[in-house]
Parts: sequence; C-alpha cells; structure tokens
Amino acid sequence: MLCWGHLEIMKNWTEDLEPEIAEKVNWLRLNRLSDPDRAHTYCVELSQYAEAHHDVTLLGACYHYLGELAFLQLQFESAITELKLAMLYLEHSDSPKLYSSACIVLGNLYHQNAAYETCTDYYLKALRFAEEHHLHIYCGISRHNLADVYNTLQDYPCALDQLKESWEELCYSDDFPFFQRHCQISNRLLTASVLLSLGQSDEALACIHKADELLAEQNDSSWDMTTYYIVKTKYLLLTGAFDKVSDCLDALCEAFTSSPLRAENAPSVVRLGEFIFEHYDLKFSRKLDPLWDQIQNSNCSPACQIAVLKLRWKTSAETDPKKIRAAGDQLIALLEKNEFSSRQANCESIHHLAERNRQFHDAQKWMMMANKDTLTGLWNRRHFQTLFQEKQLLAINHNLPLAVGLLDVDHFKEYNDHYGHLAGDEVLRQLTDLFLDFATSRLQFGRYGGDEFMFLAVGMTPENLNALFLQLYARLEETALPHLYSSVSQIVTISAGAAYLPPEGKSFDDYLSAADALLYEAKRTGKNCIVIR
Repeated sequence: MLCWGHLEIMKNWTEDLEPEIAEKVNWLRLNRLSDPDRAHTYCVELSQYAEAHHDVTLLGACYHYLGELAFLQLQFESAITELKLAMLYLEHSDSPKLYSSACIVLGNLYHQNAAYETCTDYYLKALRFAEEHHLHIYCGISRHNLADVYNTLQDYPCALDQLKESWEELCYSDDFPFFQRHCQISNRLLTASVLLSLGQSDEALACIHKADELLAEQNDSSWDMTTYYIVKTKYLLLTGAFDKVSDCLDALCEAFTSSPLRAENAPSVVRLGEFIFEHYDLKFSRKLDPLWDQIQNSNCSPACQIAVLKLRWKTSAETDPKKIRAAGDQLIALLEKNEFSSRQANCESIHHLAERNRQFHDAQKWMMMANKDTLTGLWNRRHFQTLFQEKQLLAINHNLPLAVGLLDVDHFKEYNDHYGHLAGDEVLRQLTDLFLDFATSRLQFGRYGGDEFMFLAVGMTPENLNALFLQLYARLEETALPHLYSSVSQIVTISAGAAYLPPEGKSFDDYLSAADALLYEAKRTGKNCIVIR
C-alpha cells in the first residue's frame, strides 16, 4: 500500500498563509510521522485557525493528518471519521492532491483490515479524481494499491495489468523526487513479487535489480527496505538459494524494526510468514519471531495480530491443552474486539474473495465506460444527473450555491456543412480539452448531446463563475479554431447559460430547463457570451 510520506503535498497552497501558520504546516508536512504528539497538537491548533478563517483546504488537511495519526495509533473508527471529514472538505478545496491522498489513505485503512471491496472502492474513487485533475503520481499510487489488493487475492493477471499502468504514471516528471522514487521502488518490488507468484523468476530478478538502482539514488531508504527484503527472501526461497535466506530474514527483522511504516508493512510481513510456514522449513519461520512480538504489541491492524496468533499457534510445538486453550481464548477476544477482525476472520475462502473482487473490478470498469461519452470522454447525461444529486445534497447540507449550465457551439451546423462531420468531432474534442483545463471539484463538465455540453457548479458564486468563464473565453480566443462560416467571428465561439436555483425541492430537469432558457437568451443577444442568473 502506498501513500504515507508524500511529504510535499501541501506545497502549492501554503504560499498565502501567514508565516507562523505556514511554519507549522511545513513542520507537519515534513515531521508528522516522527513526532505524533506534536503533530496532533499542531493539527488541533491549525484546524481552529482554519475554521475561524473559513480555510477549507487547511481544515481538510488537518483532518487528513489527524486521520493518518489515528490510523497509525490503531484507532480505526477515529481514523475513518477524520478521513471522511477530510474528503468532505478537500473535494471542494484548492488541493486536489490532498483529496486524492485522503481517499488513498482511507482505502489503505480498509485494505489493512481485509475489507477488500471497500478499499477497492476508495482506490477507484482516488483514481477517477486523479485522472480528472491529471495527477499522474496519484493515478500511479491508486493503480499500485489496486494491484496490491489483486496480489493479496491471488488475482495475479489483474495485478500485473494495474502495475504496468502504474509504472507508466509514476514515470511522469514530478516536483518531489523522493516520494516519486519511493513509489517507483514499491512498484518494482510488488511487480517482482507478483512475477514470483507466477513462477517468472528471471523477470522478477530484473525488477529487483531495477529496485536496487532506485534505492541507490534514494537518500533515505528506510521507507522501502522492509518490502525489499520481503521480496528478496521470496526470490531466494523460490530459486533454491536456501543458504542466503537466514541472512536475508535477519536483515528483514532489522529493517522492519527501524521502519517508520511498520503498521503499513505488517500485512506483507505476515503474508511472507504464512508463505514460509506453508512451504519451507520451520527454522525459517522462527526467524520472524521478533517481528511477531512487534506486530502484537504495536500499532498494527487487528487483522495482522490475528494472523500472527494463528501462525504462532501453528508453528508452536506446544501440546499442553491449557496453553492451547489460553491461546484460543486470546484469539477469540481479539476477534470480538474489532469489527474489521471479525469480518476478516469470517472470510474463509481467499479464492471466493478473489472471484468477488474480480467481478467487482469488471463491474466498475463497465460502469465507468457506461458513464462516459464515447466521443469526448466527458460524463454523459445519465451520470451527470447522478453527480447533480450528490452535489445538490452537499449544497443543501452546507448552504452552498448550486448552478447547472448548458453551452453549445455557435453555428455548429454551418461548421459541419462546410468542414465535414469528422472535423466537427475534432472541434468537440478540442473544446473538451479546453473545458477540462478549467474543471475542478467545484466545476464539472459533461456532454449533453450533439454540440451541447453541460456544466455543474457547486460552492461558486455567480461572480466566481462569470470570472472563470471570462478566462475560458479568453483561452478560446487564443486557441483560435477557424470557423470562416460563422456570422459571429472567424473562429469557433460558444454560447452558454447558467441557472442558479435554490437546491431544495428542485430537480435536475428544473435546472436544465432554466439553463436552456438562459442559453437561448445568450443566442438571441448576439452569441459568444454567457448569461448567468
């Protein structure tokens, strides 16, 4: 699982903060994992400041960090609450990176507790949001984590498909090389692990060598060494190099003990222990005993603690019925303590879970295809109506302005008649690219049909929307797509209408009808403008 440690995710929006506030934010950005108590104090102080100054981005960031801290301290219910609050504020903030990060960390929480369908849902949510905002690194992280789920469920072909796309995303240039390299190392190591499961040891070794190269470039390798030695151990075992396994397991114990990500790495360590117990000599399993103590007595998930108890029970030569019963009582107590543990314990068949997850993955893939317009890739009308209902509820609950708009190309029929329908399709695609440059979580675009597009604005005043569209019109004029057969201009122009209505008691069709009337007014008054009311 990836996302801990993107230490620079707040950089873009902190420039306008007061110096004292910015200093605390930057401290959190760099040091929150190493000093949780101070991080918690700063988060509380900054959240109070954010509420007083109506800074939704800072407030969302504080909830995000509080959720991380709760996660690392095994306070799972608190972590869920904080991270969901973070998502609520960050979806309409100035930092789409933070929103994507909150989705991923929440997914990691469910993943670590074996709630595979729920974590997959959050990873897909992060992936869709990152794709909409062209956040390549976050697309790569989301796909990597999806691959980790498929690997856990032994669905190796799906895992490899996701890892290939993840690697391509993670190779885009990024402002934060430490974090990017950490993600690339994790990708190569997970790919090697999957390839080993498929019996492709030569290909796996090539991935391990690539991870070696990346690690040599990394100033602080403590983030990645636990995963590195897990994969290296698996490789040595599967290739028969048993004389080197003990030393590798010793290095794994040392790396896990010094890692800042013990809670995140614990599930992978447990899976390695299960793998060794099932296939190899018990002397190798017992090399991991120091780690089992750490997992049972530290901030690792109940699911991991249960798995460790089971492993210890299986690997023990103990035959005293009283001690066996005591271990069983300890296991039952842990199962009853946490709902995640109970859910995980009841999942007896990993193959059944894999099949359900594969079906869920296919359903999500087809759902996304069904929701997109085939020409432009924008949301279609059916999905746009669902999106409207979500934003309408948000607007009602938080007293936010809500508008729906329609826009179309001026004299598009004449364009098609003279330039041809293929050229007309290309214009619609170019306009789509322009609209996406202005799209945010507060302003979404969709295709209505023909040359008509829809847009949905939540939390934007009419003045904000008008200012943004003035920028959009300026960009359209700079782009200067030729249209010699328009009576408005020698280039392609658009007309638009946006209707603000009170969200209570109004339907999507009510908004569309009002927007259509305003679009007609824009056409009637000369085109190449937007009417907002």
